[in-house]
Amino acid sequence: MKLKPLALLALVPAVLTSCGAGPFANPFVAPISVTLSPASLNLQQGASERVSVTGTSAGAPVTGLTIAAQDVPPGLKVVTATGTVIVTATSTAIPGPYSVPLAVTAPGGEGQAVLAVTVTPAQVDYTVAFSPAAPTLNAGTSVHVSLTGTGSGQGQPRPVSVTAVSGGLPVTLDVNDPQGLTIAPPDTQVPGTYVLQVTTASGHSTRTDPLLVTVTAPTTKP
Repeated sequence: MKLKPLALLALVPAVLTSCGAGPFANPFVAPISVTLSPASLNLQQGASERVSVTGTSAGAPVTGLTIAAQDVPPGLKVVTATGTVIVTATSTAIPGPYSVPLAVTAPGGEGQAVLAVTVTPAQVDYTVAFSPAAPTLNAGTSVHVSLTGTGSGQGQPRPVSVTAVSGGLPVTLDVNDPQGLTIAPPDTQVPGTYVLQVTTASGHSTRTDPLLVTVTAPTTKP
């Protein structure tokens, strides 16, 4: 029996309706319920932590999860692998709460989750001493300053490295001498006391300490 054209058209809405709950729903993609462990992170600046990602669908475990981080906030780095997310708070991350949306897929299924990350300031767990502690030198000469790091609490020696110096005097850093710096004001340097801000790093911690440098008039040549 041949169906009339009008009868065929009448069947089309019924077929489309059976393809899912909404007008564009895909009946072949099952929802995945995503679980993060831990569900949230507290990271100090410079620290990293791993998060396990698991999923279930219709009460059964889902394997082979593929994870993609979306809209990662500035200051955070996210590396994904099968069933795993590694989150790093950079040393320059601004302390505060963040949200990292995660899209999770598997053959025939998809799901979403949001990882809450709270970044806290890195705890400075070491001190720095300069030698000489407050150098004085003539303009046109140079002086080498050594740094010694000491861990807080135990008082044990702590390796440190100079990462930056600012403050109005020419300073040279040597990659072969990470615990030292050389100050070399030119002959034309205005005599006076200068405050250099010396930034160091040790492990995940950083700190900035002032170094007072006094520059005197250049030595008069005979």
